[in-house]
Amino acid sequence: MLVHAFALICLLPQGPTGDESVPRGLTVVVVDVGQGDGTVIKAPDGTVHVIDAGRSGSGARSMVGVIRAMKPKRLGSMIATHFDADHIGGVPGIFATYSFPRVIDRGDEARKSNKTISRYLAAVAGRRQTAREGQVYQLGGGAVLTVLAVNGRVRGGAHVVVASKAQEENARSVAMRLDYGDFSMWLGGDLTGGGLRTPDVETAAAKECGDVDVYKVDHHGSSTSTNANLMRSLDPELALVSCGGGNSYGHPTDLTVGRINRAAAARAFLATTTGGGSQGFSAAGTVTLDTDGRRYRATTVDGRFLEMFVDEVTGRSPMASDLRVAEIHRHPAQALDDLGEWFELVNIGPAPVSLSGVEIGSRSGAFTLASPLVLTPGRPLLFCADGNPSRNGDLSFGFVWPRGSLSLGEQADVLTLQHDRVRLDTVDYAAGFPGGRGVSAERRDLRGNSSSANFFPATARYGTGDLGTPGAPNTADRTRHPATLVVEAAPKSVEFRVSALSHSGKVSVVGLAMGISPGFSFLGRKIPLNLDLLLRVVLGVPGFAQVMPAPGYRSYRMPLPLSNPLKGVRAHAVHIMIEAGHPASIPVISSPVAFVFP
Repeated sequence: MLVHAFALICLLPQGPTGDESVPRGLTVVVVDVGQGDGTVIKAPDGTVHVIDAGRSGSGARSMVGVIRAMKPKRLGSMIATHFDADHIGGVPGIFATYSFPRVIDRGDEARKSNKTISRYLAAVAGRRQTAREGQVYQLGGGAVLTVLAVNGRVRGGAHVVVASKAQEENARSVAMRLDYGDFSMWLGGDLTGGGLRTPDVETAAAKECGDVDVYKVDHHGSSTSTNANLMRSLDPELALVSCGGGNSYGHPTDLTVGRINRAAAARAFLATTTGGGSQGFSAAGTVTLDTDGRRYRATTVDGRFLEMFVDEVTGRSPMASDLRVAEIHRHPAQALDDLGEWFELVNIGPAPVSLSGVEIGSRSGAFTLASPLVLTPGRPLLFCADGNPSRNGDLSFGFVWPRGSLSLGEQADVLTLQHDRVRLDTVDYAAGFPGGRGVSAERRDLRGNSSSANFFPATARYGTGDLGTPGAPNTADRTRHPATLVVEAAPKSVEFRVSALSHSGKVSVVGLAMGISPGFSFLGRKIPLNLDLLLRVVLGVPGFAQVMPAPGYRSYRMPLPLSNPLKGVRAHAVHIMIEAGHPASIPVISSPVAFVFP
């Protein structure tokens, strides 16, 4: 029985399934088209769909570039949320390269006539379909798009009169909900919410939508939209806004940013450009969302990212031994203090943690994270006062805290982290603390205390000239991390999470055995596993042995057969680090962990 079970494990399909890898499944790209909107969706089966297309010219070129990079297996639907030029102007340019077989729009009800609309109609002739509230579109591979509102009519029966009202065309926008697994996203075009005397379609549509993970911000962040009712109904963890850099409308406005990212509920907020001047979000360029339906990652064009769990996944909350304030920059020289201040957190624990509910405070104020940011061991996460590189000292990409919620004293302050009233870390500094004007303070031993003796002035230059390592390992770091192992058994898999934050680049081996005594000797160390059949089998399975990537953490999810012959079998796991090509080196070994196959 056991031999048969081990053979099944060995034959299972293997791949990069760990939670440090990019989640695979659905991809959504919010394209930087300037002052306009353009979104490209690649369904899990390879079908590519487009929602809006930006303006003609540069907007269309940006969209075509993203579509080409996705290497579509087939083309699905082109969807126009409404007929404004900054949403449909690029459609003819896209159709010159990619001829989508189906075009969905709001139909001809109260449709105006102008050159942009005429060119759109000519480009999509013979392919148009009218969206209807409640209509469901299968995008492929399990991804589903549901129409919530169109022309003021809402799924469920509500009807908001939009005819002859302020911004009628925007109020007629097609609003949709995108679902894949447990991941969900709102896509509402320029839907209005009552601001500036516009019709309030958002309230009814958002109530019909319910909670989502990602909010594609309506109307580029205008004060016409993103009303308080929508925010209560959607309760998103990530907001994405498409707007033009330095736009004359002030998008996204302070009112909108304040509703999304506030001290009581600090949310990750990314924009395609620096916008019209507001604070409280990060200018990220084109943003790519990847999700496997369980977690999702928002990545910039240069590879930097924020990652979160979906609402249905309760991530592991941090304990006092997990989080550390790794670096503080309290007095920038290349930016104003309220724009250039930042600090950095690192997870030194054995497994990823969710930062949802973590409260971060100083003597000036505090904010509480509403976003379930996934922080894997060893990866620094930057928190900054402003997300505009042209005015924050050219910081690397990070989480922008709510405007005015917190500041760092130049000479003295107390920076605290806590969750559910449990203190996670505290840095209490006063005059003479390392660093100062233009120089950050780096923590040397992340496993040590937070006294001034454990902090050193930064020496590396970043951005426009200040010294520090925002979003990167500290140059002063001298931390010695142990090899760790966490085993999590689920109904259909066993997850092995291993770290050795001081040993990236070495070979990381997860060994499994039925027993741990007497064990065996290897390169001068005793390995607390027996040389039994289980150990011999798993060492030949891809995934159990890999080179440890930087910063020294990886995980491996071992899928189990539907009818699991190992169910109820007790086993032991050990994490072993080996210096490849150096037979005289001594292995680094974790303590054994016992578990039962589910």
